[in-house]
Amino acid sequence: MNEEKHDRLKELPSIDGLIEQVKTLDIAKGFSHKHVVNVSRDVIESIRQKILDGKFVPKDLSAHAVKQVEKTIIELKTPSLARVVNLTGVFVHTNLGRSPLMQDAMDALKTAADYCNLEYDLSERKRGKRDRNLSRMLSLIAGCENFLLTNNNAAALFLVLNTLAKGKKVAVSRGELIEIGGSFRIPDIMRASGAKLVEVGTTNRTRLSDYKNAIDDGVQMILKVHTSNYSVEGFTESTPAKQLVELAKSKDVLCVEDLGSGTFVDFTKWNLPFEPTVQDSLNTGVDLVTFSVDKLLGGPQGGLVLGNRELIAKMNKNPIKRVVRAGKLTLLALEATLRGYLDEENIMRTHPLYRNLILKKDVLVKRGEKYVILLKEKFGDNVEYAIRNDKCYIGGGSLPGQAIDTMVVELNPVKIKLKKLADVFFENKPPIIGRIADNKLIFDLRQLENIKDGVPTRGL
Repeated sequence: MNEEKHDRLKELPSIDGLIEQVKTLDIAKGFSHKHVVNVSRDVIESIRQKILDGKFVPKDLSAHAVKQVEKTIIELKTPSLARVVNLTGVFVHTNLGRSPLMQDAMDALKTAADYCNLEYDLSERKRGKRDRNLSRMLSLIAGCENFLLTNNNAAALFLVLNTLAKGKKVAVSRGELIEIGGSFRIPDIMRASGAKLVEVGTTNRTRLSDYKNAIDDGVQMILKVHTSNYSVEGFTESTPAKQLVELAKSKDVLCVEDLGSGTFVDFTKWNLPFEPTVQDSLNTGVDLVTFSVDKLLGGPQGGLVLGNRELIAKMNKNPIKRVVRAGKLTLLALEATLRGYLDEENIMRTHPLYRNLILKKDVLVKRGEKYVILLKEKFGDNVEYAIRNDKCYIGGGSLPGQAIDTMVVELNPVKIKLKKLADVFFENKPPIIGRIADNKLIFDLRQLENIKDGVPTRGL
């Protein structure tokens, strides 16, 4: 160790001295002594390591250490998840929490503030099932025989494979071996479940005969996967689920469909692009269908398996079911969301995801005009303002590549730097998140339900 590093280490404050300084800070109030001690130790060790590594540290190590402890305590006291205003043009935004919840779901979560009858049947006055009401709702909405709820769709698919295909061959088209966000890959899930992947067809063409040959070679389950976040165009061919079901039944093997982002709504009724519904999948006769409930469905994070009563009964007996089951917060919010689907017309008006997707152009234009007036009050002639046509996307692995007409407000900074303008929006509380293109800030008007939400509290 050289002399300079040695001298700097000697300048480090003692733990006791640092703690005494930290205790005088307002932010340290309500923070127990033992936690102040632990944070202080971590900070001193971090500074020590930086000195040994030859990295820059400020001259006044004592003041620097106090600031670092203060910063850490602030971070620990501040929720890591905070509300943001999503004006990106992507509705089901994975990085921004996927789909927003409807008000009924938010209200239902208040039940969890106290004890609730999670596994207690009030009418029978004895232990009951935690998801008893969901069964009736899903039967009415989707026409399924049985259901199983997990903490996400990956868990739902894993449980299907682990219960019904462990040690068995499962056929999947090469064009459907998808990877979605967070490096979730179908082959990895299958391997972890104990199922044996059999790739059939090619990336762009998979015929019914490819599945038939695989079954003749010992495959005991066909898994059809909705490609979700990409599409293959040009010289392509895929086998419809209906044909796969007929083949599976004739060969006495199972047929399962993973829809990824599932929905109960026929979007074409609302002049939106086609997306297969859960009902469409069940009507083909597949044994089971799996899908997320926090994407197009607009509920809390979770995964559902719908379909054959006996198969789901087997899955419920799998010990892994308890590992992946959903908790009371998911149950409360999902049940409230599903109640909305008992009246499809109503949910298209009440769910924030849907009601903004079906807005007419004239409503968006008026929204844009009001928004520009408020923005001009903040930024004046430092910015040029435009309302123009654009495209938005549902996102979350839904309708890949299929854009929806929208209107946007475009801000062109003419007398200031783009970064300075963007910082005003991003550093707002809550942050207002749009997108940048061609040196301009762009905000989608379909997502701007409350116009004041899109206006920063401070100016330039």
